[in-house]
Amino acid sequence: MSAPAAFAAAIGGHPLIADVLWSRGHRDPQAARAFLDPHLYTPAPPLALPGMAEAVARLRAAILRSEPIRVWGDFDVDGQTSTSTLVLGLRALGAQVDYTIPNRVTHSHGLNRDGIARARADGIALLVTCDCGVTDFADIAYAGELGLDLIVTDHHDLALDAVGAPRLPLEALAVVNPKRLPPEHPLANLPGVGVAYKVIEALTAAVNPMIWPDPLLDLVALGIVADVAHQAADTRYLLQRGLGRIHDNPRPGLRALLQMSGLDSAQVTADDIGFQIGPRLNAAGRLDTAELAVALLTAATDAEARPIAEKIEALNLERRKLQRSVEESSERLLAEHPEWLDRAALIMASPEWHPSVLGVVASGYAERLHRPAMLIAGDENGPPAVVRGSARGVHGFDINAAILAQGHMLLASGGHPLAAGFAIPAERIAEFREGIDVWLRAHAQVDQAGAEAIGESYPIALTDAAETLCAQIERLAPFGPGNERPILRAAPVRVARIEPLGRDGRHQRVWLRDEAGALREMVWWRSAGQSAIDGPCAVYFTLRRHVYRGQERAQMQLERLVAAPALELAPPVDPPPMWMAPKLPDSAPAETLALAPAITLPLLCHRSAIGRRSVSCFGKCACRIWLGRQFHPWLPARPRAWLA
Repeated sequence: MSAPAAFAAAIGGHPLIADVLWSRGHRDPQAARAFLDPHLYTPAPPLALPGMAEAVARLRAAILRSEPIRVWGDFDVDGQTSTSTLVLGLRALGAQVDYTIPNRVTHSHGLNRDGIARARADGIALLVTCDCGVTDFADIAYAGELGLDLIVTDHHDLALDAVGAPRLPLEALAVVNPKRLPPEHPLANLPGVGVAYKVIEALTAAVNPMIWPDPLLDLVALGIVADVAHQAADTRYLLQRGLGRIHDNPRPGLRALLQMSGLDSAQVTADDIGFQIGPRLNAAGRLDTAELAVALLTAATDAEARPIAEKIEALNLERRKLQRSVEESSERLLAEHPEWLDRAALIMASPEWHPSVLGVVASGYAERLHRPAMLIAGDENGPPAVVRGSARGVHGFDINAAILAQGHMLLASGGHPLAAGFAIPAERIAEFREGIDVWLRAHAQVDQAGAEAIGESYPIALTDAAETLCAQIERLAPFGPGNERPILRAAPVRVARIEPLGRDGRHQRVWLRDEAGALREMVWWRSAGQSAIDGPCAVYFTLRRHVYRGQERAQMQLERLVAAPALELAPPVDPPPMWMAPKLPDSAPAETLALAPAITLPLLCHRSAIGRRSVSCFGKCACRIWLGRQFHPWLPARPRAWLA
């Protein structure tokens, strides 16, 4: 879908950027520019969140009366960063505050009676949840019985009563949750850390307007990306500003993690957070305690942060081993039960699996199979009598709603459309699998073919996918749900070569040739076992900025190969022999003729196997390079140069 000329002129740069924005519903040039540039965006006021005024009033009173406050967080990255945001923000305002996060294995997500009783015994006057609590009705009522004031800040889906109306925990002093807003509200997509930041933003305005919460934005960026939050309105704005904070001045704990990951803070992207930083922080909550990650993120100095980061790095290495073990075991189980692939969701269970890595493995299946996936630690035979599982969804399938629809089986649950956790009796796994399948088939917003569809793509010439276009595409960053990286399409092409990539061969490197004979290299992630199309095809790919050892280049990542109409590609023409190379025409620029008085060199290609063109020029010379079918003039910028 091409953007109108006036819209494209207002956006500027490569016309592809305007086309992407237009096809995604941006019609107002001013709003589209604000989407690209956070300095042009006006965020919604924090008091627009329902329950915020009540929460701020109680927190302000606790600060003024020096009442002990405890933040109750969650063990994933959104929970860790939410906890850190509240703790650091409250400390800056002079509050007496500490924090607690339940153990993933022993207590799972949300409030529990043991922790509430401990808070009361410790003399806590006010308990503030973050990234949890909105459906913990019994536990919140128990806190009220003990005389403990409680504020819920959360972003997970609200419970519904018998007639389908939202149900809130009435015993809580305040419930701050963006799900209470209309879906189109600019704050409606905030994750837990976004809600926590808005609480601090409103509280600083009420207690001490001289304190500015901006230093917390790096934490907000981590949580938004790791929780796969929908990038729209304020959520995107906070992520953009948070990435800027990371680039300019990351906190000590984050700086230590970046060093462990080999990342340069000035060039960190949302992908880096999702694939490098997030898994490391999650490893703490999966294999030890998420409080370790909060200690890292709230560390005041590099010396304090470094040993914590080293411990988390060791946990991450252990997490990788456990993840690989579950991946291999689940693949064997799926090979024994191929009929499970006929379901609307893939649901597998095994007592061999460590519960801490179920979510990340389920995420891989969901991405690969384009359908929801759930993994359960346990089986019908027990023990344990109660099994816990993690679910990951895809767009068009509300996995949390599907789980909640099995309420007669659930012992615990919580989540949102793309990720959820649950607990059920072990003997009801088969019944649960059937119930999920029936619900998803009846309520899915897209069918399986729609889930696997490539979606909007943008045609370009294969040779146009270079650094210049890559830099333009980065104007749309950060990328994620609600703002996916544009899928580019080139056709017709042929697969010229394909080979394994990586230590374990899970990926492939592919070389594609267009009809003019030009070759381009692409990376095909998680494609082991997939074969190339024999014949003309269309390639769908993304173009990304890739930094390795300080060197930056445009990287093409293959997403899909689709058979194209039978259109034979003309074979590349061999260049004429050296002695037949034509001289530069008299019409060539004078400076070119002056540098090349005698000879024009054809292309020297010493890496022709993978299509790399290379030519060396010594002294003052000019040459014309043979690219498949014709000569192209080239004037080197310096006496000795290489072109690759």
